[in-house]
Amino acid sequence: MSISYQEKAFQSLRDYQQEAVYSCIKYCDKYKDARAMAKNELKTGLVAMPTGSGKSAIIAFLSVYYEQIKGLVLVVSPRIAVTEQLKTEIGGKENAEGQNFFVRKKQIHLPEELPKKVFLYDKPIDAYPENGVVLVATIQKIDYLKREKTDEYQALLREAELVIFDEGHYEPAESWSDTIREFKCPRIIFSATPFRNDFKQFDIDWPLAHFISYDTLLAQNYLRKVVFVQKGPSLSIPIFVDSILEEYNQAFEKAKSRTPKLIINCDNPDSIKRLAKEFYKRGYDCIAIHETFEDSKRKKGQKRKLKDNFYHRVPGEPEKELAFIWIHQYKLLEGIDDPSFQMLAIFEPLRNTRSLIQQIGRIIRNPRQLDEPAYVFNWTGVDLEKDWKDFLELDKTGALIKAFNREVFEKFNSSLEMKAYVDKRFRGKFNPGAFNSWSQKQVFENIKLPLKVNLLQKLPSFKLSEFSTVLEFEFEERDRLFYKNGIDSNALLYYYFTIANSPFLGEEYFPTISHDICFIKEFADYIAFYDSSGSLPIGRDDCGIGLAIEPALLKKIFIEDDTTVLHRIYLKNANIGSRDPRDHSFTGPSIANTTPYLNDFSHFLGSAFGSYMDKKPFKDYKSDKKKDIPALKPVQLRSYLGFSKGRISQTEAGYLTAGEYIKWLDYLMALVRDSDRRYNSLFDRYAIHLPEVTPEDMIPENILIDLFDIENEFDLESGDDWDSIIPDRCLEIEYVQPNKKKHQFILPVKNTEGTAIQHTVFIEFNMASKKFKLQLEDSSKDEILISKSNQKAAGLLSVLNRKQSFRILASSHNLYANGHFYRPVLKYGKGFELKSFPLTNILIGATVLSLLHSEKGKKAKPDGTGWDPSCLFGLIDNLGVHVDGTKTEMAVHFDDTELLVCDDLGTEIADFILLHNGKLVLIHVKGIGNDPAKTSSLYGASKISEVCNQAVKNLHYISMFDRTAPKHLDRLEKPYKFVNTKQGIDLTVNTRLRYFNKTRNLQKADSKKVWQKIEEVKYNASAEREVWLVMGKLFSRNRFLGEMAKGKPAPEAIQAGLILQNTLAAVGSLGAQLKVFCSP
Repeated sequence: MSISYQEKAFQSLRDYQQEAVYSCIKYCDKYKDARAMAKNELKTGLVAMPTGSGKSAIIAFLSVYYEQIKGLVLVVSPRIAVTEQLKTEIGGKENAEGQNFFVRKKQIHLPEELPKKVFLYDKPIDAYPENGVVLVATIQKIDYLKREKTDEYQALLREAELVIFDEGHYEPAESWSDTIREFKCPRIIFSATPFRNDFKQFDIDWPLAHFISYDTLLAQNYLRKVVFVQKGPSLSIPIFVDSILEEYNQAFEKAKSRTPKLIINCDNPDSIKRLAKEFYKRGYDCIAIHETFEDSKRKKGQKRKLKDNFYHRVPGEPEKELAFIWIHQYKLLEGIDDPSFQMLAIFEPLRNTRSLIQQIGRIIRNPRQLDEPAYVFNWTGVDLEKDWKDFLELDKTGALIKAFNREVFEKFNSSLEMKAYVDKRFRGKFNPGAFNSWSQKQVFENIKLPLKVNLLQKLPSFKLSEFSTVLEFEFEERDRLFYKNGIDSNALLYYYFTIANSPFLGEEYFPTISHDICFIKEFADYIAFYDSSGSLPIGRDDCGIGLAIEPALLKKIFIEDDTTVLHRIYLKNANIGSRDPRDHSFTGPSIANTTPYLNDFSHFLGSAFGSYMDKKPFKDYKSDKKKDIPALKPVQLRSYLGFSKGRISQTEAGYLTAGEYIKWLDYLMALVRDSDRRYNSLFDRYAIHLPEVTPEDMIPENILIDLFDIENEFDLESGDDWDSIIPDRCLEIEYVQPNKKKHQFILPVKNTEGTAIQHTVFIEFNMASKKFKLQLEDSSKDEILISKSNQKAAGLLSVLNRKQSFRILASSHNLYANGHFYRPVLKYGKGFELKSFPLTNILIGATVLSLLHSEKGKKAKPDGTGWDPSCLFGLIDNLGVHVDGTKTEMAVHFDDTELLVCDDLGTEIADFILLHNGKLVLIHVKGIGNDPAKTSSLYGASKISEVCNQAVKNLHYISMFDRTAPKHLDRLEKPYKFVNTKQGIDLTVNTRLRYFNKTRNLQKADSKKVWQKIEEVKYNASAEREVWLVMGKLFSRNRFLGEMAKGKPAPEAIQAGLILQNTLAAVGSLGAQLKVFCSP
């Protein structure tokens, strides 16, 4: 008698897998008449087994071979990668013998012999055969059908005879459990990290649940023993790479017949890139995976380059990949069944214990039952071995684990009385479990909120249902217990709890419980969002949410009338010069009555606080003469506006009910949409914000990169200084027709040998997010930065994109900075007039500056008495007298010099400090370089930006109100010494003090007397103050002014003009004058 496929398949299972199948059959028998049962009678089956124990084989048997289920079987999981693997494991691939579990066991020979046909669920249900069908899909797909394709979903509910949910070790969302429970048929969940609270919403039939522990399978050698090695924390990636390679070779030196694989876990894509580069330097290929990477386009037979090591998703057949090093963030937590993975290096912290269990699950699979361990090398500094042992202690008892947050919450909740005297009155206990069924009236009357909201742009792709799924996933990732109420089709309210350990305890625990509210309301063009914990999904293009509401609309809250008063203003600088103040704020009884600042034109609003007169929208303003109730009068509404995040908050005693809160939101939307409402004219002092983006705005012509914040936060991995590595930061952008990205610029970055590497950077404007994005042609070549605070790696372009640390001049000649477009105040092109142009009179042409190119020269005078006379420092040291003894145009500006001291290098005030004619002058010098053949456009912004940054950096020293004494005063008594071996510079000047008491000085200086002399002028209210910029062979007065007068000036000339204008304003704000000495 022939053996049936069912018997063949069953015999190929291991003993413990057969036991699991028996448990599932018992469950299916109990609920075979599920359609006739009441909803509360139908419960869900559960199989809990460690990762690597062969859940897929049991799923394959139940879905394909179990003969009692003749109709449709639906197999779902939370991830596409797991879904595709399940389809392969259950049904195999065409012409791919060996993929299906039972083909490998030789119980069948080809996938075509399967009793049922297995499909990925990507067509309507009526497109599949009527009987003997297994559909494999993501749970998100089924959720989508439930929301958007109700007919298809109802057909699926009717046809399904068994639902199998491989939950992929994820804590299920509330919507998943609702969806699964609607199927009136047997439904079984398979789990590898069984936390009891994961299944609370599924109504598990616990007596029939099947559980097997890690220790049980370890004793049978189906799983490997885990050996932990504490290594960290590591502060150097090169050291880490060398160390892990050494550990790998020692652990597997006897593994000659195979190549064990190593998994390295990171917590960001830049660390993945950096590790991949280090391994590649040492001759090792790797599989570096992150969703932000692009898959390699390398063809078979081509030599493998660094970029070929990067993958967007896990390769389809890991066991066929030769590279033994696999690096990832989240991608290798599931769906990888290759037993050759045997070592794990945790380079950066994991999110939680659940992630640790999932990650270890990748390396313990042991189908050949070999006596060999799996290794976990821990570089995080956290005791992960203790977490693993704690898990095993609870796991081997056979009882499922109850997560800390749920356990604490349930015990606390159950201990509360149904009624209690709280806050001076009797109150009934809040029941979170019933919150989702509250009526709109209950929500409106019982939930209270503060008058705070963020108004965000709604992108065309926004769907409230999909956004709620993302929110819930993020709640789960943060271990928050949340309860949802759908107020109406356009509004959602989440009440959630965060249970955490006290921050004051180390090894012991005592929990804290915090309550929070998350509210979302969808309007026609905007999303109103409030989260009491401070979370904000701004700029989440993936969720259909853009940046904040346009500032021009938000300003309308403060109307133009006599009752509006602004008390506090916070301003951000639209100029991205790296030494400019980034922001400032000021407060007064009325900002409108204060004196404007010289540089208001270059600042845009960050926030504003004030008040205006209006009625409270949530109050009843109707009078009732019969009851002698007068109508309420308008009041001053104290309001705060945060422009970068679209924040509005108003002061009100106590919280409002949810019903009143929604009335307030409707009122705010009416204000910002009112086309006749004029915002307060005070706002016109500041930079002109352009709310509408035109097609010309989206065409970039020039980019000025700002590295100020980045230099403070990061070091270059190479250890070099920023100026030497990225010398040119103002760059022309080209339009490249054949390339899909269309616009690009060349970013020259010098390597450690001083050779400039030309990086092609694509730039494009995303209309949905309204942001420019930079992208390297080869992302693997992104310059690596190291965080000064925690030593984490980051890519330069990823940091630039995140911070938007660049200013772009668009084809429209509008400026893009800090995520917004502005109209520059500087007049050029058709509006240019030489006499009224603000920079005309500060530019002083000197012929000698078209000849001198080097700042300091390479050598000092032979006797050390001064700098090379043919360099800029030499020209200043000689008071404007050229090397041939002739007085230059600059000489007159040195008349009656009383003191000249060089303060260059380190934390300098300026390159030189000059006292003459009763004036205090700070001199900043910039040359084109030591190569006489080097040329410049003579109006470029890169060097202008650098020298202006220097000037603004320590501008406070020129103020008569500044009482700061330099910390490096004693340096003035020492020789001037500068060495740069790469550039061939080695010079020493005997003394920094060049003139004192109107006499050339070549002796050691008395620093206290020098500074005392400077202070005598500095604190003299009638003394004049000046800041000089001296530029050699890099800027021409006539070329610059001529360019600005053209109908369409060169973009870099405009950028240079804007930098000089802002520097002029900064210097002028301290009552000083700016002079720019340059070529004629």
